[in-house]
Amino acid sequence: MKLIKIALPGGDYVAGAVPWRLFKAITRLAGVSSSGIDEDDWYNIAGLVVEIFENRFGINDLKEESVAELIAVLNMVMARVRELSPKPEPKETPANPNWIVDLEISLVNRFDWSLRDIDNTDVESLLPFLARLNGGASESMVYIDQVDWL
Repeated sequence: MKLIKIALPGGDYVAGAVPWRLFKAITRLAGVSSSGIDEDDWYNIAGLVVEIFENRFGINDLKEESVAELIAVLNMVMARVRELSPKPEPKETPANPNWIVDLEISLVNRFDWSLRDIDNTDVESLLPFLARLNGGASESMVYIDQVDWL
């Protein structure tokens, strides 16, 4: 697991697990650049950064940080997710503008999972699960005499 780090005047912070709900929120901000961001956008981005680090610091602790530094944290999360994805990340296209919603509906229908359960699932757990569910190959080989479920 690749850790996400931020250095603030009050200390250095490290985050591990990123819940699906935060990944969704970061995806909605994809393509945002540091230019043209108003105060509301800054607070939304700062709020996401605070949540990624599990509220171990507050938005006021980020006042000295530039928008580019906050976006760099969001980009670290996206880079980590891209590493986990066996295939290229789906693009928002006119043919499929709501791929995240479609994915969640599939999980609810197939497994009776609640949206809350999905939102609280770590991205690093969910994406490999989905890859295997959709016929992806296992990364390790197991011989028939090494498993007890046969």
